[in-house]
Amino acid sequence: FSFAWSEAMSSSTASIQAGAVITSAGRVNVTARNTNSLETTAQPLEIGTSKGGSYSASELISTAAAIVNTDINTAGDVMIEAASITTKHSNSVTSDPSNILTEAKDKYQELIGKPKELNAIDASAAVGITRSTQEATAYIGRDATIIAAGDVSVSAKIEDNFQYGATSEA
Repeated sequence: FSFAWSEAMSSSTASIQAGAVITSAGRVNVTARNTNSLETTAQPLEIGTSKGGSYSASELISTAAAIVNTDINTAGDVMIEAASITTKHSNSVTSDPSNILTEAKDKYQELIGKPKELNAIDASAAVGITRSTQEATAYIGRDATIIAAGDVSVSAKIEDNFQYGATSEA
C-alpha cells in the first residue's frame, strides 16, 4: 500500500486603509497575487507488500485580496488587481495488482489440507482525493474616492490548472 498527501496554503493582501493620502503624478497599482504549483503522486514501491493499493490526497487553498479604502488622486492610471493563479495542481495515483488474496487462499487451503489451485486472484485499488479552493477579491471601499486622469481598473482573477488521474491494474 502506498500513500501520498500534500497541502498548500497561500494568502496575499494589498490594502490601502482609510486615512492614507495617495497623490501621484503617475500610475497607482494595488496588487495582490499568488502563484501556486502543487504536484502529488502515489505509486507502488514495488517492495514487500506495497502492491495492491494506493491513496493520494491533495489540497490547495489560495486567497488574494486587493483593497482600497481611501481617496486616490493621480495624473495617471489606477489599477487594483487580485489574482490567484495555479499554474499546476496535479494529483495522480497508480496501483499494481497484488496476489495477497491468492496467498491467503493458498495458506487456508494448506491449513485445511486441500491442494493449491492454479488460478490466482489479483486485486488492486487506486483512490485519490483532490480539493482546490481559490478566492480573489478586488474592490474600492464605499467611502473611497478615485480621481484619475487615466484609466481605473479593478479586477479579480482565478486560474486553476487542475489535473487528476487514477490507474489501477489487476
